[in-house]
Amino acid sequence: MRLRFVIACACVVAPPAMAENRAFLMGTETYGEEELTAAGDMSGAAEALEAAGFEVVSGVDPEIDALREDLGSLLTEPAPERSVILLTGRFANSGGSSWYLPGETAEAGELSLATLDGEALSLNTLMQIASRSPGGALVLLGSEADLSEDTGAEEDAPVTLGTGLMPGLGMVDPPQGVTVISGGIPDILGFAEDTLVQRGLSLPDMLEGATGLEAHGFLSPLVTFLPQDDAAQDPDAAKDANAEAESEAWQAARDADTIIAYEAYLTEYPNGEFADEARAAIDTLARDPERMEAALDLGTAARQQIQRNLTVLDYDTRGVDGIFGPGSRNAISNWQEANGFEATGFVTAEQIAILNEMATTRRAELEEQEREQALERERADRAYWEDIGRGQDEAGLQAYLERFPDGLFSDVASARLSEIEASRDREAWQACPR
Repeated sequence: MRLRFVIACACVVAPPAMAENRAFLMGTETYGEEELTAAGDMSGAAEALEAAGFEVVSGVDPEIDALREDLGSLLTEPAPERSVILLTGRFANSGGSSWYLPGETAEAGELSLATLDGEALSLNTLMQIASRSPGGALVLLGSEADLSEDTGAEEDAPVTLGTGLMPGLGMVDPPQGVTVISGGIPDILGFAEDTLVQRGLSLPDMLEGATGLEAHGFLSPLVTFLPQDDAAQDPDAAKDANAEAESEAWQAARDADTIIAYEAYLTEYPNGEFADEARAAIDTLARDPERMEAALDLGTAARQQIQRNLTVLDYDTRGVDGIFGPGSRNAISNWQEANGFEATGFVTAEQIAILNEMATTRRAELEEQEREQALERERADRAYWEDIGRGQDEAGLQAYLERFPDGLFSDVASARLSEIEASRDREAWQACPR
């Protein structure tokens, strides 16, 4: 395998307190004996990003271990202010997850869903690394074939794929604050080399009019990817433009009123005029009861257990269906109020644990009560059986069965009554004249 890495320092060294901009560019041109016809040359993109102030790690035809090791260049402390991850080559997916296939996978024989993690790079892992730079994270994925509707081209399978795997990217679902742009290799490399490094533009601005590219995730029109170079502007005009841009970004964040919107503002203006307000808004939203419960990502089973716990404590949820409707919300509020919590109707992790402990204790109490009641019924059962002389006469047997139809001696009583009835029938038969 050919392997080439270039590690270049940014042209402008940032002060120690500032996080660096970092780029990780990897391309696979050779799969076994086959070379990609549209592999492209990523050196132009690497040079353009380096000139734009990024610390760049790039390579061609990396082995999987080297690929993973050099991906660690993005795991700096503090996290990069802006991260660019660019991969070109072939991909495989299982519908919900996707992997990047380095060249040596062509020699690994048949790949399956069970073995692919060891042979390829998980895009889920890639997304998590990118998410360390929310609002400034861009993942560029260049596939061998241009999958745009205009060309109608299809991506060929690079190697034999086992059960559960399909060629291509599959679904792309980036985490908050991460943007993913995918397309054919020439389009992706051209975007990285010519468009991405333009200053003062947001990603939606860059994508306007672009062909052969698809974008997903964080796409705010008010957040520029690379800030405008103030040195090229009139100082007063630049100051006014920056103030206006910041005001618009702040207004957009307030209109959206979401954590990700305020974080996007802070990414662009960490020391801005409204930075303290943005941080306060994030803190308020983070403590919002509904958002806190949503962050727990409670599944149906977990919600049903909460409903069962409330029900055993005599709070009516109007059903145990895993859906928190008005009945469940009212039951949660009543339980919260009775136990010294703010009656929000939305549970926290702490409250779920306390509720579960209380319900467990109550179930134990109910089981003990039921056990004691069963013992008392047994004692009364035995005492009554003794009182009727242990079923020596028909009237006593009938009285016992009326009081204890499922009692300890019900089978004996029923059998004896059957014998008495049979004996009476025999006597009547014998008394009949023949």
